[in-house]
Amino acid sequence: MRATDPPGFGKSGIRILNLFRASDFGIRAFALLTALPLSVTGLPAAVTVNNVDALKAAIEEANANPNADATILIEDGTYHLKWAHLWIARDGMTITGKSSNREAVILRGESGMRSGKTEFIFQVIADVVTISDLTLEDVGSHAVIIHGEAPFGADRTVLRNLVIRDTFQQMVKVTPANSDPQKFFSEGGVLEDCLLEYTAGIGPQIDIGGIDAHGAKDWIVRRNVFKNIISPSQSSAEHAVHFWSWSRGTLVENNLIINCDRGIGLGLSISGHTGGIIRNNIVFHDARNPGGFADVSIEVLNSDGAQIYNNTVWQAHTNCSAAIKNFESKNVTIANNLVHMRPDSFWNLRQAIWVNNGTGPVLSNAITAPNSRWFGSVAPPALTRVSEVGNFLHTRDASITQVINKGTTNIANLPVPFTDFDGHRRPKGKGIDIGADQFRVQSPPQGLKLD
Repeated sequence: MRATDPPGFGKSGIRILNLFRASDFGIRAFALLTALPLSVTGLPAAVTVNNVDALKAAIEEANANPNADATILIEDGTYHLKWAHLWIARDGMTITGKSSNREAVILRGESGMRSGKTEFIFQVIADVVTISDLTLEDVGSHAVIIHGEAPFGADRTVLRNLVIRDTFQQMVKVTPANSDPQKFFSEGGVLEDCLLEYTAGIGPQIDIGGIDAHGAKDWIVRRNVFKNIISPSQSSAEHAVHFWSWSRGTLVENNLIINCDRGIGLGLSISGHTGGIIRNNIVFHDARNPGGFADVSIEVLNSDGAQIYNNTVWQAHTNCSAAIKNFESKNVTIANNLVHMRPDSFWNLRQAIWVNNGTGPVLSNAITAPNSRWFGSVAPPALTRVSEVGNFLHTRDASITQVINKGTTNIANLPVPFTDFDGHRRPKGKGIDIGADQFRVQSPPQGLKLD
């Protein structure tokens, strides 16, 4: 939410501003934008670009025309960026791959993620910005940074159908308010249908994560794949999905998280989170632990009113970590979760679901040691989208009576329809399964004769 419109934005162009960006509670100042041309007379509804200079020019032109539509279509190809970042200052701007093939349009940072020459690919300080159908890679800090702080308060950012990989810090960052963090937010953002991963199977350093959001309100994170967000030293990497610093109302659903140090987190220490729903996610960590710091799969910390339900967790590493944790959060519902966890990893499963100084119902969860016979497969497929999950961590057959029809609907504000990880409807009354998958008996093909 914006406190005021950004000063200096007008029909004739944009003047230089100063922005104080908060990152992990450190404040630094840097110049926002250079002066843009004042002789802009119009902009077509969509412009197509096929080289990096044209891309930069199209964005700058759109920034200078707040009254014009700005859709920038990028032709297939690999674009080697030659600057530190691209500012998105125009409300309603869309930047997308023209072919809709996200693997075919690659924006690559200069000299790799360790060089830092390309600090960010996109910095968003405007409302209703959509970035889609692209690959963003080899970045010295964050691939996309969304400025929620005053005077910008960038709202309703949509990140859709992206591949984001190999960044030196968190892949997507939402920065907090620099004045009153409990008043100003980045509202209504969406991260959906994306792949976020480290292609080397491990990250470059400890300060990495998937999406790291401070001061975010009513964001949705859904149908994304997160892979290999693993710290190589010191301690655990940040979560694949982490909303904190007084964020609120976050919905995290239908995501697949594979071999990340930490899965999903709401809140942290005293800068917590209010409300929020974590449902229908699959979080997997096998026995391998290349960085040595594998940790919790799902946790809420100082996150009153959160709900954690119908998730499937396979946590086979041996570090002393709960699978699902409520730390000092009040009125938290933990229900219908399926947890397969090494029995020697945390007090013989007695605290696989751990409530530490928190309150709220813990209902109809199933906890067991890892048992591959419960599932069609426990080997992660080489997928890039949740739709490719197949039978991975899906209920094997009708014999798995420990979860089939064993769930509860005694959960406040269940969605209608209530669906599972794959989008299949769950029963309205009795018959809710435990876990992210609702087992379905497949109908025989039409015309098939059964003797």
